[in-house]
Amino acid sequence: MAKVNTTFNIGDSVVYQYGTERSNKLPFLLIHGIWAGAWLFEKWIDFLCEKDFRVYTVDLHGESPNIGKVSIFRYIEDVKKIIEKIGEVIVVGHSMGGLITQAVTQNNPLVKGAVFVTSAPPKGVSFKINFGLVPKMLKPKYISSVLFNKPFLVSIKDLLDWALTELEDPEFIAEKLVPESGKAMKEILFKKVIVDENKISCPTMVIGGEKDLMLPVSIQKNIAKKYNSQFKTFNSGHILMMEKDWKSPIQAIVDFAEKI
Repeated sequence: MAKVNTTFNIGDSVVYQYGTERSNKLPFLLIHGIWAGAWLFEKWIDFLCEKDFRVYTVDLHGESPNIGKVSIFRYIEDVKKIIEKIGEVIVVGHSMGGLITQAVTQNNPLVKGAVFVTSAPPKGVSFKINFGLVPKMLKPKYISSVLFNKPFLVSIKDLLDWALTELEDPEFIAEKLVPESGKAMKEILFKKVIVDENKISCPTMVIGGEKDLMLPVSIQKNIAKKYNSQFKTFNSGHILMMEKDWKSPIQAIVDFAEKI
């Protein structure tokens, strides 16, 4: 794992910087999804540092005293402030982080490129309900957390069922998962985040996992259509950066970045 050069706080979020300070390449900011943290991108961080990129990651949950009641809009505001501190950057967001990335890219000249990886959709992007997943997701403990703004932690078994992910090390992820905000989950599910595609002027890319049941390729296609994005899919589930073929997606992202 690449060495952390600097750590700083923005709001309740904790930001980590890796890689060379001397690079003349645009740096990357990697935004994680639900139940995750900066650790999610360990393999991608190493890969980018080896390519002489400076890399920033963030723990959005950070030091929030009551995570169950945290809004996704707090995450969005923290990421906007992180970008202001970093300067010109390419932002890559996974799942919930993909939705956050869409939001912070609006009217933001510091975002020179944006990549939405198996992303949650904003308001206005249509999708079909996967009824096969409904019984697995509508468990009382999960419903209660979302309805009453409680901390919401998924089991590794349910996550693997939903995401159809072939992880290299599922035990590692099981140990690292953290509770997510029930309020943020509700805001995602009820599409409270509005993104105006006319306010995004930088190049964008959407990446889908062909085996992903949680946020399938059909949703990713519609997100790509909304922004007229470059669109790529890979033979993977939802958590591409932790799967057996983790390298192909990040190489595609580097290829995209080097054309900006």
